[in-house]
Amino acid sequence: MVIIYSDEGLDKLDAISMRLQSIGEALRNLYKRETELLLQISDKDYWSQIIKTRDFISHHYVDIDSETIYDICANELEELEEKILLIKNKF
Repeated sequence: MVIIYSDEGLDKLDAISMRLQSIGEALRNLYKRETELLLQISDKDYWSQIIKTRDFISHHYVDIDSETIYDICANELEELEEKILLIKNKF
């Protein structure tokens, strides 16, 4: 488990969480307008996970697990970036 021991660590967790929240918000809004486009890139479950993560960060911020945020950064962001670039190229 990743534990936040310093103000700097907490600042980083906050900053990363807010970025993930912003990404989720943007994708939620895009999904509402361009569902078919997003479904060409990945399935509904993929986008739903991102949107649910955004919802959790927004509404349950005090319950955020730093280990989960670290895992997202370490294991999920590269794939998400690739998918976002595909979306961007379709516009």
